[in-house]
Amino acid sequence: NIVCILTNMDEPLGNAVGNSLEVVEAIETLKGNGPKDFTYLVEVLGAQALILKGDIKTLEEGIERVKEVIKNGDALMMLKKFIKGSGGDPNVCDDYSLLNIATETLEYSVEESGYIKHIDAEKIGKAAMMLGAGRATKDDVIDHSVGIIMQKKVGDRFEKGEILLTLYLQNNMRDEIIETLDGAFVFSQEKVEKIPTILDIIG
Repeated sequence: NIVCILTNMDEPLGNAVGNSLEVVEAIETLKGNGPKDFTYLVEVLGAQALILKGDIKTLEEGIERVKEVIKNGDALMMLKKFIKGSGGDPNVCDDYSLLNIATETLEYSVEESGYIKHIDAEKIGKAAMMLGAGRATKDDVIDHSVGIIMQKKVGDRFEKGEILLTLYLQNNMRDEIIETLDGAFVFSQEKVEKIPTILDIIG
């Protein structure tokens, strides 16, 4: 059996964009500290796996089961076992210094205020690629240490001077990346609803 979960790609899932940063976010989610949207996606994915396995019958029951194993630490323990079984160091779950994360950061802001109405995910993705977190061609080498942490998402209130996102970088393309991010955030003076993480479940 196959189940497809269609997610909203109008903004990044969770707050992290980039390899090591996404690993940290995934671990933190299994510790119960993940972003709400990403945590909900993990709960639904886990619930659907349990339904397919035949352990439970409803999505709601599955979500409660996933919440429980996150709360009691079983989910994190299974991740550590998986990492060890794959030849990795499970200590990374408790010591993020074992990951390669860029030490140079740049905070991005704009001279506007309001509710965030839209985020251009393509611009965010292009900025991440320019940092080195993705490939422009198949021969490009990915830098696992770089990426982006979203500080604000659609529906959040933003005041001039606050930080929209933080760049983790190791190259000298700061100006080009900032230029790429121009117009990535669209604001409204009216309150904006959060966008749904999951659009549909097929199967």
